[in-house]
Amino acid sequence: LAADLRAMRADLVHAHFGPAGLDVLPVVRELGIPLVVTFHGYDASSLLRNRTYVRDLGPLFDHSHVIAISRRMAARLRELGAREEAIDHHYIGVPLDAFPFVERRPVAEKLRAGEPIRFLQVSNFVEKKGHATTVEAFARFAGPDSNWTLTLAGEGVLRRDIEDRVRRAGLGDRIHFVGKVGQEDVVDLMSRCDVFVHHSVTAANGDQEGIPTVLMEAMAMGLVVVSTRHAGIEELVESGVTGFLTNERDVE
Repeated sequence: LAADLRAMRADLVHAHFGPAGLDVLPVVRELGIPLVVTFHGYDASSLLRNRTYVRDLGPLFDHSHVIAISRRMAARLRELGAREEAIDHHYIGVPLDAFPFVERRPVAEKLRAGEPIRFLQVSNFVEKKGHATTVEAFARFAGPDSNWTLTLAGEGVLRRDIEDRVRRAGLGDRIHFVGKVGQEDVVDLMSRCDVFVHHSVTAANGDQEGIPTVLMEAMAMGLVVVSTRHAGIEELVESGVTGFLTNERDVE
């Protein structure tokens, strides 16, 4: 790596995620190259339970300029020793031309007309995405006689468990799994749905989101979003104004 950086006469290195910053720190120190490190999520949440990682952040903060993708994450990193003059929060955005706004009939209007209400979640099947709570809430909310549907897009280690929960709840005809999706698939799904659900939670190992980009995509396309007061989500969604937020794992 040092040879490559010398060959390209690098002026600066930008490492994404804290561990990548730690990996490259000895090299940039040797070469006298400044380093920028962007923290995105688990590197400022679950990894903080690792004492060695937290200890090693000290030298990283001493050498680097730090970017956090939310104000809340920036505050957490300051508590760990990031220098005030060398840390900024900088939100990630989405390209609006790739996620165009779609005019939709209001949900209340469709409800009065007895039309189907289509809910959507797009995310990996991992604990912090909160699928179990989403399924339980949908089962209570939709009721046995509604014609509402929930589409779950994505793959992951917990997909089979969530599929089992759906079968046990007798919702196999209304909760649909569509597997792995690309950007075009996501745009198509979002254009045909009414409500986007993303029940982010803090995982048992402490893992948290930064601010889920998929929420930004859904909002850009004009979807109603329902999410949680988790990590930096409150910096994106103002509850009751630009979406709806609940507490983590609050099924009711």
